[in-house]
Amino acid sequence: MKKLIIFVLLQFAYTANAVNIQFGPNGCTLKDAIRSANADAPRGNCSAGSGADILIAPDDWLVVVTQSLPIVTTEMTIKATTEQGQIYISGDESHRIFDVEGQAADLTLHRVTLYDAKSDLFDGAGAAIKIVDGKVTLSHGSIANSFVNDVEGTAVALYNAELVIENTYIRNNIFDSNTIGLPINPAVIYAFN
Repeated sequence: MKKLIIFVLLQFAYTANAVNIQFGPNGCTLKDAIRSANADAPRGNCSAGSGADILIAPDDWLVVVTQSLPIVTTEMTIKATTEQGQIYISGDESHRIFDVEGQAADLTLHRVTLYDAKSDLFDGAGAAIKIVDGKVTLSHGSIANSFVNDVEGTAVALYNAELVIENTYIRNNIFDSNTIGLPINPAVIYAFN
């Protein structure tokens, strides 16, 4: 009985540190919400993160990435307000959407659709998501219409990293080679180590 009580208390203590960061029409952008979660401090119009943060947008919210988002370096979840909602994030046919980097980086995308992401030889592999030494969980979402030139991983690239996929569509991701002779791997998901 003592072990159960201690376990429940530890679980409560862990989840009590998490903060919900609302982004969307309130003026808090996804970019600043990620910065707030990484730094555990307020950024832009976003409240401070603390621990494993949950970044929440209104159902069916659309984010268009017009410049690179901050690298995710801590634990966070991005999701819609309700279980029926979805968040749509476009790379605007010119940007990678997420970079996740470091052993403390643990990104969960729940009911998030990533689309129109792009990377090329200069940006490196993984048009929608690039993970280095971290972990990403994709749950009940999709990755579609991502595009790479001359690099691996039309949708996702992992380097010494972990990817968990649950009920997620990965479709219509395109590879194109403009250069002859490069060691090319046109896989949709490219994993190294």
